[in-house]
Amino acid sequence: MAGNVKIVVLTGALGSGKSTVAELFARHGAHIIDADVLARRVVDPGSLGLKAVIAKFGTKFLLPDGSLDRKALGKLVFTDPSARKELEDILHPLIRKLHADEVARIKYKTTGNQIALCVIPLFFESRNHYSEVDNVIVVSAPRESSIERVMKRDNCTRDLAEKKYDSQLPLHLKEKRADFVIKNDSDLESLKAQAEAVYKKIKF
Repeated sequence: MAGNVKIVVLTGALGSGKSTVAELFARHGAHIIDADVLARRVVDPGSLGLKAVIAKFGTKFLLPDGSLDRKALGKLVFTDPSARKELEDILHPLIRKLHADEVARIKYKTTGNQIALCVIPLFFESRNHYSEVDNVIVVSAPRESSIERVMKRDNCTRDLAEKKYDSQLPLHLKEKRADFVIKNDSDLESLKAQAEAVYKKIKF
């Protein structure tokens, strides 16, 4: 008999520290479903997603090994809103399907109580509806520190990092729509303490 699975969405601004918070929840046994990981899966070599992306944007976005040149495509879509919408229209339904499959798998395997933490950076921006969401957590961080993290993580220019950051819904609007807000504006110990407090509130 299947157990109880609580669906919790973790979102926030780009470069806000969502991965760190997810790791903290994972240590408590939460099952992590990362939309960024799913986004890479739907464009694996030979996938329908990759074929659709190349059909729309051209073979110039293919690397020699047949995989998607994510960096080149990223530069395009974060400087061209219409191209970004076209890409999202292709990928979001595929990501949503994988997400639903993963949730169903967790529910099938669970015999006790389980938290599924769904890391979805574009949860509020996505036109796809994620059903059965019990709670939404937003990780909030100062714009400048987020920009610096994106530059370091993606090895990109400040201009591109700012374009990526500004392509998302403003952070203050995300905070208003959240059940819980975790402020990543101090040190790691502060972040851990807040994550612990939120976890205790949402666990069964």
